[in-house]
Amino acid sequence: MKLSKCNDCPIRNDINCSRTKDSEAVKDFIYKGEKRFKGIKYNGCGCILKIKVRSNSSCPIGKF
Repeated sequence: MKLSKCNDCPIRNDINCSRTKDSEAVKDFIYKGEKRFKGIKYNGCGCILKIKVRSNSSCPIGKF
């Protein structure tokens, strides 16, 4: 389940994926057309997590 991957995430800010916090990507992947690399820090997206995990939206650090 996607939400369980968010529970201990360092960029989680209560109910959303914080735009002001960052964390290392867990894998190499494409996020919104941008190549992201494992081990590089990226900011959160600002999305409300309950909505994000029910959509086809991907995690900004590659958890899903």
